[in-house]
Amino acid sequence: MRLRIATWNLNTWINKAKKKILNEQLWAWALNNIPSDVYIFTEAQTPPPERVTRAGWSAVHRPGGFPNVSGWGTLIAVAPDSGLQLQHLTHLEGPKPYALDSHFPGSLTAARLRAGDRDIATVVGLYLP
Repeated sequence: MRLRIATWNLNTWINKAKKKILNEQLWAWALNNIPSDVYIFTEAQTPPPERVTRAGWSAVHRPGGFPNVSGWGTLIAVAPDSGLQLQHLTHLEGPKPYALDSHFPGSLTAARLRAGDRDIATVVGLYLP
């Protein structure tokens, strides 16, 4: 299986405040111009705009983005009609579970990527403030 992964810093607050570009416009541009199966969006609106999820996108992220700072963070998304599913990972498994995204909340998102009933990859999106 060939898997295409793209990453893009959406600069949500700058685009919205200074350029009047909405987050959903950036998602639409990515879908139409960046051929990928999985997208890692940093500085993205959390949760994704309702129009994005209605269009068939699926995404995982830390609820609330960066706490006490903004409504944006790191998202991992699969495009509509990709046939892929995401399972949000919040802890490393093992004898001593380790919480992910605890030091810089909203900056790290991890997901198990599935195709049908098979796990095919673990995807991590990371943005360091």
